[in-house]
Amino acid sequence: MHRRAARVVERLLSRPDGTVTALLERVTGESVEADVIAQVAFVPTVRGPLDLEPGDAVVRRRAIVRGAMSRRDYLYAETLFVPDRLPADVPDLLATSNEPIGRVLEARGFGMTRAVLDAPRQRPIVARLDPANSVAAAIYARRYRVDSSGVAVMLIDEWFLRDLSVAVLAAC
Repeated sequence: MHRRAARVVERLLSRPDGTVTALLERVTGESVEADVIAQVAFVPTVRGPLDLEPGDAVVRRRAIVRGAMSRRDYLYAETLFVPDRLPADVPDLLATSNEPIGRVLEARGFGMTRAVLDAPRQRPIVARLDPANSVAAAIYARRYRVDSSGVAVMLIDEWFLRDLSVAVLAAC
């Protein structure tokens, strides 16, 4: 079941339009929200895939995206973003609300493209997730960069969790 769900998720994600937030809401039939585990700003010492300049601040956000009604955990994401490359109100909104990043950016008409890089380099342990629905048991994972007007804005690692399997297969 989970392998089939993984293939469906991969196919749905290959579409260039829309956000992961919109995809999750379409597949699950419910609104989703972000349970932000941590959001911390820092200044890295390397340029990395975000093409940082010396002194550029980056924010690391770790969140679980879950169904607002069902409370099922569908996705775990670790995001690095450059706040100065986003609309001015977005970093504060992400720090103070349970809105998923995709919904916030889409509401502001923020034009973006994705470049899939590979799979995440690590598999974090997330204490807030049920062990049966953990990152280690994820049905699909990917790493990608979000660009806007040719400038790298975000680096996102995503794990699509087992609780998503039933909804994905029912939506097919």
